[in-house]
Amino acid sequence: MIKNLGQNEEGYASWKDIINPGALLAPHFAAKPLSDHTIRAYNRLWTLFVKECYIQKRHPAELDIEGAEEIYNRIVSNKSSGYKLQVKASLKILYEKGLRQPSPFQIISIGKVTNKETHYLTSENVVRLLVYLREEKSDQYFGYMTYAISSILFYTAARFSEITKCLWSNLKSSDGLYIDLTIKGKGGDEFNLPITRDVSEILMTWRGILDAYRSIKLKKGLGLSFIESKLIFPGRYGKQIDNPSYNRKLRSACNAIGVKDNITAHSLRHSWATNALSSGTTLREVQEFLRHRDINTTARYLHVSNEVNRKNAERMAERVKI
Repeated sequence: MIKNLGQNEEGYASWKDIINPGALLAPHFAAKPLSDHTIRAYNRLWTLFVKECYIQKRHPAELDIEGAEEIYNRIVSNKSSGYKLQVKASLKILYEKGLRQPSPFQIISIGKVTNKETHYLTSENVVRLLVYLREEKSDQYFGYMTYAISSILFYTAARFSEITKCLWSNLKSSDGLYIDLTIKGKGGDEFNLPITRDVSEILMTWRGILDAYRSIKLKKGLGLSFIESKLIFPGRYGKQIDNPSYNRKLRSACNAIGVKDNITAHSLRHSWATNALSSGTTLREVQEFLRHRDINTTARYLHVSNEVNRKNAERMAERVKI
């Protein structure tokens, strides 16, 4: 049998709560909301972890380093470095916020993590993508939402979750235009993102579409949670939209304009950085705009921007031959 099925004198959480980590961690998620997609991913990993603990007849709160390493290796067998990092991150939350103790998995090495290829769009393809999304008429609500989110992601270089968690009250206006958007970045720090006139007009158009969609729902007596949502970009039931759904729409649009790279929401942030460096913006200025604490994180875009510059030089050489 598993030891410590109930709470013992050290204050370990009950086995029933460990079986349902989502319930155990509900107060943490209430204080620091995560996207539904992230919570589902973490719950899958926690369930897998708890099953492994049960098989090994070890209570999660009593795992030593050796036991943790054995279970960890079983979970991540033949998995990518990214998956291994996600497992460690989810278990860190479970231990520190749920069990109130250090995670024994933190000192386990995951091996060398190789940098993934940075996918980005050239400035020409950014324009083509946004024009395509703006003109796409198959679904006015979600179609224009994809266009609006894509525009904001590129022009502010924000992260997907930072934008989709925003409320209308996060927008500051002046003289009939939106000028700033307050977001919560990594670590919960607040930042004010500058909103250009073009993005302001996109947001105003989007607000009109959203209000019209709410009116339709209201007349049909449907979607009370949607109608009451204060999010700038509410999903079908008024909740925050998830990243995979958005990425599917983005990839479909990219395929339509002939871009076959694996472009995601985060690629638009990469695209801003790469194009900014290629057009002469300094590394320090890009670091400031991306809100990177370490300039070495920003420096990875230099290699990509140099490749862009080389291609542009070769293209010009082909056009102007002596």
